[in-house]
Amino acid sequence: MNAAPRSILVTLIAGLALAAQARAQEGSAPSDEDLCAPKGVTTAFAAALPRAWNTWVSDSDLKDRDCGGVSVIELRSRAKKTAEGELAVLFKVTTYTKPGHDKKVNVTIEVLASDRVLKATTIEAIDAEEKKNGHGSGFLSLPIDMIRREADPRLRISLYVVND
Repeated sequence: MNAAPRSILVTLIAGLALAAQARAQEGSAPSDEDLCAPKGVTTAFAAALPRAWNTWVSDSDLKDRDCGGVSVIELRSRAKKTAEGELAVLFKVTTYTKPGHDKKVNVTIEVLASDRVLKATTIEAIDAEEKKNGHGSGFLSLPIDMIRREADPRLRISLYVVND
């Protein structure tokens, strides 16, 4: 075999090995910063489903992800149909701050339709003292027709964290 075709073959095999390694890493554990704004994490918007209206729905799937040492250990939501045909949604968030520094946290919650943001709310300036839970609440309202068109309504949760 010539030196040129051999080097092309070696380069091709090395490239395939790197591509396989990159694909394997995509399925690995999330990075510590994946909850940080603007990227955030998407989760089901179970409270938007008619069978869940008027009840509190809890999501603790985010507790293993953090941003700047702050994680969302619980996100609770309750949706109610209003007389005006709106879906009024109340969110309650509980954060936990790892040892280190006290923090201030803004939690942004976006209602998604595919990749488009329908509505958003930001829970601002949650006191997130180290080794303690922080609490905040937010509200948004959106037309019921807007959310009913979605077979799988989603929320994107993102944090903006600063040292206090």
